[in-house]
Amino acid sequence: MEESRVRYLTQKEKQDTRPMYEAVFPEDSQEFVDYYYHWKTRDNEIIVMEGTEDFEDSNLQVMLHLNPYTLCINGKYQTISYIVAVATFPKFRRQGKMNQVMEYALRDMERKKVPFTFLLPADPAYYRGQGFVYFPCQGLQSVGEGKVMKASSMDIDYTKQGPLANKFHWRLAQIQDVYRMTLFSNRVLLQRCDIFIMRNCHYYQRLLAETAAEHGGVLLLEAQEQLFGMLTYAFADHQCSGNIDHSYGGNICRNRVKIEIKELLLRTSIPPKEMEKICLEALSSIEIDNREIESITFSDSQTMVRITTLETFVPMLKCEKVCSFFVKVTDSIIDSNCGCFEIQLGPDGGRIEKISEKSVQCEMDIAELTKELLRETSVYLNEWV
Repeated sequence: MEESRVRYLTQKEKQDTRPMYEAVFPEDSQEFVDYYYHWKTRDNEIIVMEGTEDFEDSNLQVMLHLNPYTLCINGKYQTISYIVAVATFPKFRRQGKMNQVMEYALRDMERKKVPFTFLLPADPAYYRGQGFVYFPCQGLQSVGEGKVMKASSMDIDYTKQGPLANKFHWRLAQIQDVYRMTLFSNRVLLQRCDIFIMRNCHYYQRLLAETAAEHGGVLLLEAQEQLFGMLTYAFADHQCSGNIDHSYGGNICRNRVKIEIKELLLRTSIPPKEMEKICLEALSSIEIDNREIESITFSDSQTMVRITTLETFVPMLKCEKVCSFFVKVTDSIIDSNCGCFEIQLGPDGGRIEKISEKSVQCEMDIAELTKELLRETSVYLNEWV
């Protein structure tokens, strides 16, 4: 049987994974893959499994990308890896190779004291077997429009003011807007969410490039030189790409198209029934007529989480009411998470201490414990890659 090795790629080697990416993810356009390998591989990490009989010659079998994001976790900041581009060449599937690579990644995160990781699952059952669970509180509702609404409540009544009033207008965001976009989005998210991805100027520079690759963009709602909302959109398919005006500042499609709303952040909450109406008004500002839109869908990126270092995860949590767990924890992958602990959460944070087994009141595996610890934590992680 051919031997294999698991390792991180060097910066120069990352481009070598592009043929595998294109083969395993054929639904991604060349423009999007160009964007990904130009922007995301600048600061991400890629773990691969190579088969090798001769150490000098290797062939790629499995890859897994770790894309870093700065998360705000109850007011504390931590760089967390978002697991994406999980791929195995077809002839190497169902041999346990991806399990080995995932376990390598999770154990290395524990070695680095990273509290947790997250991903958007293609097959939730597969990741449940590795200790991943869905965040219990993702958005105001469990699916669709409610998730996009999660971070949309602040200090004005958008519906009473009237989106069609003369003083409100939508326009396409430009590169010079990224600083204002950063301030606005972080303010909204900080008021609404316990855990979210912090935005900065680089985040929005990259997002503008990302949406451009998807023939989309970011629209800004303004009035009297103030920012009141942001809408991020993309075309759900690329059938109209040959009919789009790609000139800077406009994306005009002359075929009927399907549009995905990635995110809508507003300074006030709105009823779900108003969502599509507001999106249509925004899109009309860039000359996408309602008659040209076949459908509008709302991003429903339900993410899964995996605790990688329990002792660093617990102190980052908060809970309105004090709650305690006297628990024996089991983890089939990360040994340091196993043991008997007293875990206490409260308004001032969390603490974890080892206890004797005779003090244990319940036993949970790492996935069950994750759901309990995050039960009251509002989370907004809404990324494509």
